[in-house]
Amino acid sequence: AGLGAEAGEILLGHSQMPGISYGQIAVTVAIFSALGAVAEAAVSMSSGILEIKKAKPEISESELMRSGAAIGYDVLGTAMNTIIYGMFGSFLSLFLWYYRLHYSFGEVINDKLFVNEALIIMYSLLGVLLTVPLATLLLTRGMSRRGEVTKKNGNEET
Repeated sequence: AGLGAEAGEILLGHSQMPGISYGQIAVTVAIFSALGAVAEAAVSMSSGILEIKKAKPEISESELMRSGAAIGYDVLGTAMNTIIYGMFGSFLSLFLWYYRLHYSFGEVINDKLFVNEALIIMYSLLGVLLTVPLATLLLTRGMSRRGEVTKKNGNEET
């Protein structure tokens, strides 16, 4: 809930310079937020492609790649929705604050809090956009090669 105006007296005796780099904290928050979105997309891609390979072990690499692309399209849609809903959830109080203080569009765009939240969203979106095709490529190639090795050894399991 934060500290209200009446908490000013309580904080009066405390140091205003605690020795914390808020820039480093902002970067750390951005990294953790982006990693959460990337991990969600990677797990979704991995589980979908692995289930296809389990259900149809004889599937070719190109067919698995096409199936992975179809799964990736859906994963991108849900990941983008999650990030956008998260953005609205975290921005809501900030936007209300800007609205109540009659900030202009230029003031909002130049505000440090807004830029920090916008960068977190941008990093998350970029991470997801890179994760989906990369996960598809690595998984399909890895599983296809593993299948070739097991067939050469006489083992039919993949």
